[in-house]
This record gives sequence, C-alpha cells and structure tokens, in this order.
Amino acid sequence: MRPGISAVGFDLDGTLYPNYDLYRRLIPFILSELHLMKAFGKTRDIFHESPEHGYPQSDTAQQCTIGRGRELAKKIAGVNRDFYTDQAVVTADMLGADAEYVRNKLEVSVYRGWEPHFRKIKLYRGVRQALDAFKAGGLKLGLLSDFPPEIKIKHLGLDAYWDAVLCTEVVGALKPDPLSFIKLAQALDTEPSRILYVGNSYRYDIVGAKQAGMYAALIDRRPLRLPLRDASGKNSCKPDFVFRDYRQLINFMLS
Repeated sequence: MRPGISAVGFDLDGTLYPNYDLYRRLIPFILSELHLMKAFGKTRDIFHESPEHGYPQSDTAQQCTIGRGRELAKKIAGVNRDFYTDQAVVTADMLGADAEYVRNKLEVSVYRGWEPHFRKIKLYRGVRQALDAFKAGGLKLGLLSDFPPEIKIKHLGLDAYWDAVLCTEVVGALKPDPLSFIKLAQALDTEPSRILYVGNSYRYDIVGAKQAGMYAALIDRRPLRLPLRDASGKNSCKPDFVFRDYRQLINFMLS
C-alpha cells in the first residue's frame, strides 16, 4: 500500500463512468430545454468560481462576463438560504422567470430527468476491481460529487463500497472550493494529507483537492494530453498521478 495514504476519495461523473455515455442519451432532452440548460450552465459556472454560493472574490471571477448573474450572486451571498434556492434565483433571473417555478423545473428535469437513462450506463473497466482492492487493503473510501450521487451509485451497483458519500451542493460549495473536500476528510475521519482524491477534472477535482491539502490523481482518457489549466489559465496545482486505465491506479496504490 502506498505510504502515507489511508483513504481514497472519488469524484463520480466522468471519473467512475464516461460522461459522454450519459450526455449522448440526454441530447433530445437538452435540445428540448435549451434555454433552461444554457442558463443553468451559466449559473453553475458562476457558483464554481468561488465560495459562498458563487460570490466572485477571485480575479478570475471578476473577469467573468456573465455580469447580471454574477451581480445577483453577490447580493444573495451570505443570506440565510440554501444552495438550491440560490441556484434557482440566479437561473430564473437569467431566464426572466419565477424562481420557484425554475427550482421545481430543475428538480424534475435536471435532477430526476436523467434517471431513466442512467440505468444503462456502464462503469469504466477496472473501477470495481480498484474499489475491491482498496477495501481489501484497509483503505477508507469516500465519494464527493457536484451532483447528488446516491441514486447514481445505486444504479451502478456501487452503493455498498463507501465510508462517506457527500454532495457539494448540500455542503453549499461547489468544486474547486476546498470546503467540500475538507468536509469529505471530516466524514472519513482522516486528515486531508492522508487522502488521495481521484477525479477527471483538473480545474475542479485536482485544484480543489490540492488546495485542501490532499494528494490528487487525474484520470485523463483524452487521445492527446493537452496542457492542464485551472480557472486562471495557470497550471498551479499538479496532480500527483495521471492515469488512463484503473489498472494503473491499482498499481500506483498497491506498489
């Protein structure tokens, strides 16, 4: 077992299964709800940029061109509301719609609309073998996802593996905010410095994990490995390990 690591955390979407497999099944829905999905995507970009429900504190966030949504995110930051309310308020403002209507629409269309398609999704080869090997080696396993993971891992047959399962939306801080990674470490009762976090996004998974003091491994299945860049365009947080196949991750951890 790799010295110094006593737990492994995982991202879900794009890390344990290929994102494209789900996206291609959702194309008809995305096209039918194009305006909603565009506004929702812009809202998520704002909330990804910095903590406190998207409050733009960093230079990168200040350069964001989504001005109106960013200003609204400023106004609601720190107000005693939950993430889903804030998300609906910003998305509704972009659409010129009622926030409660948008929140209900997102719940039905986005958060539950994928379920019929997800039952056909297949894991990356080697995922289950890696989880089995890590469990057998005495490692704790955690899952941290930007979208609610519980139903997905049940469909994937992975719900019995985890010592902790967290959603950044529930925490109130989307990746790469280190707060959610710290919450994962607390749920695992493990120091961040003893956790390897595995994800497919340099910008969100690797940067967030490294800022929280964790080791980080990047699954990168692109045919050509392009330079890694965070939101500022810099390569400031290098992953400790980059792999394409889960057999490589098993060898890295167990060698």
